Amino acid sequence: MNGNNIGIPKFLTPRQIAQRWCWHTESVRRMIRRREILSIVIGRRRLVPVVEIERIEADGTVNARRLVINQ
Repeated sequence: MNGNNIGIPKFLTPRQIAQRWCWHTESVRRMIRRREILSIVIGRRRLVPVVEIERIEADGTVNARRLVINQ
């Protein structure tokens, strides 16, 4: 194995999405329940592909306020 993880999908939890968008976690879960955000369940974990989050952000579907830290 060469350590190359190309092609392996990345996922975020509802909590991570909420932090990314500066939202409450329950707001993200509500969108998932309404199927406005596509997700999968692995075991007991609900996960959202990063490409789905990027699609939503690019569409402007949500008013996501990304936290920007000045360096």
